[in-house]
Amino acid sequence: MSISMTDFSFDVSSSRSVCGHDSVRENAPSSCLEGTRVAVLEEILTWLESANGEKPPVYWLNGLAGIGKSTIAKTVAEQAQEKGLLGATFFFSRSDKPLRDPGLVLPTLAFQLAQSDSMLMEVIVDALKQDPGVGQRGLLSQLQGLILTPLLTIDRHRRPILLILDALDECEEKGAAEILHLMFAHLARIPFLRVLITSRPQPHISSIFNKVPNLAKTVLHDIEASVVEQDIRLYIST
Repeated sequence: MSISMTDFSFDVSSSRSVCGHDSVRENAPSSCLEGTRVAVLEEILTWLESANGEKPPVYWLNGLAGIGKSTIAKTVAEQAQEKGLLGATFFFSRSDKPLRDPGLVLPTLAFQLAQSDSMLMEVIVDALKQDPGVGQRGLLSQLQGLILTPLLTIDRHRRPILLILDALDECEEKGAAEILHLMFAHLARIPFLRVLITSRPQPHISSIFNKVPNLAKTVLHDIEASVVEQDIRLYIST
């Protein structure tokens, strides 16, 4: 069967080029300066590369606005891509309507997953051919048709695949909560899938995470002042 990215019948053209970690959109996050945030980055990479079931499937990096969550998320994406572990990313932005639309998140992740792996491309395109309208359905149908079912067809013992949802608090509130509920309800079916989520500790997000027992978490504003000061000194000296 001949497979082409044009077989994707849902419209993610408005978001797929600007929502990723390598976006060139205005105000896109930068990478961590070399030598900064080392401990946090190492902790996340250790979590990512853990054997199936050894670590929680979800890592929540939370902290106040402007503290560097997106910068860390972008750096993790770059490092994961170098290791061949990056599946897909969605970097939300409250100032851009498509980038706060929960209905575009899962189709965009599926598009990127297909680009990252030829086997996944085949099964995702096949799923779209069987149900061309799945990209316009509700979030549960999108998750099952575009993400879970394709991933269930590949080797359960393969290396981890990382999804990154950055600045989830900038997604529409109801949609953000639904995405979290769905992921926590279904992630256990895909043992090699890892999801890194960054956000501010908004009540509608924190209330969900606080009920999840199997979760890795870093609170950025709790990082020791000496670490922050060291990063500042390194930045000033470059």
